[in-house]
Amino acid sequence: MIENLALISDPHLMPGDIFPTPRFEREPELVVVVGDTFNINPLGVDIWKSSEGILTVQSIPLALARYNWEILPGNHDPKKYLTELFKLAGVDKTPLTSLDVEMVSGRTYHIEHGDRYTPDWGIIAPFANWLVDVMTSHSIWLRQKWYSFCVWKGWLPSKWMEGGTSGNGKDMSHPEKIVALWAYIYYRYVSKQKKDYVIGHTHLRGGIQTGILGVPDLITLGANEWLELT
Repeated sequence: MIENLALISDPHLMPGDIFPTPRFEREPELVVVVGDTFNINPLGVDIWKSSEGILTVQSIPLALARYNWEILPGNHDPKKYLTELFKLAGVDKTPLTSLDVEMVSGRTYHIEHGDRYTPDWGIIAPFANWLVDVMTSHSIWLRQKWYSFCVWKGWLPSKWMEGGTSGNGKDMSHPEKIVALWAYIYYRYVSKQKKDYVIGHTHLRGGIQTGILGVPDLITLGANEWLELT
């Protein structure tokens, strides 16, 4: 049971990026990184085994060295690849699929990335890792076409194109659809529980918070933004 909790979701680090050392208003007893920390998908795991990729992976424990911390996988960094990269980088941490945290305030927070609640990802998830492996591991030409497609879709920034177009850079976020998704998650899952849900994935901070004692809340995390809870 703890008093202060800090969370971040969806940093979407690229190989060569450094996870910054956080600063908090209150010293947290636990820090949780709630998935999509690394863009393993759609880049492919091989590029993360480079010196730049390993440096980025190692920057997490360095930035959080003074804290008790846990990390969860997301749809961009599946548990299988996250575990593999941690082992390769010498990071002594086992990714958790989800985490329940009991607070001194009486609240219990159920924390997970939240991608499993989105219908579109539910369709893609069974073959996503296989597809990325095929597109990135067998042919330079195929990898180039895959990266071009991912930039066009908005899944990758244009700097990851080499000799191709920069893509249309369209914004893939749809706030009205995200709010509808929150309502679905709350009705289908959260309302039937006795604990608050904290998820990432949607890149939009908010959720459904009733303010009523004994009625659970849905708290959603913004992209690469820290949230402190008590």
